[in-house]
Amino acid sequence: MCTIDRGIIATLYRFLRYEKHNSMTIQEKVGKTIIKLRKERGMSQETFAYESGIDRRYMSDIENGKRNISLDILERVADKLGIKLSEFFLEVENINE
Repeated sequence: MCTIDRGIIATLYRFLRYEKHNSMTIQEKVGKTIIKLRKERGMSQETFAYESGIDRRYMSDIENGKRNISLDILERVADKLGIKLSEFFLEVENINE
């Protein structure tokens, strides 16, 4: 392999690592969306979790993108936020990376 090919491969590898590192997973997008909407409504994480019937540590993991949220929990979250699931998913799509 010539040095030009190695340079191209090295650049491509760095680019792909950068892209993977900087793109959010769906769990992270959902978590950031919950944080954004919860704060817009002036609720603390603890209060929001309690009123949604979700353990605070579990809610923390969801908001930090560490948990794969179930549809049941997602429905409770959207209900507590006062929005439809379809509206919630639109917010997820529009979350900034």
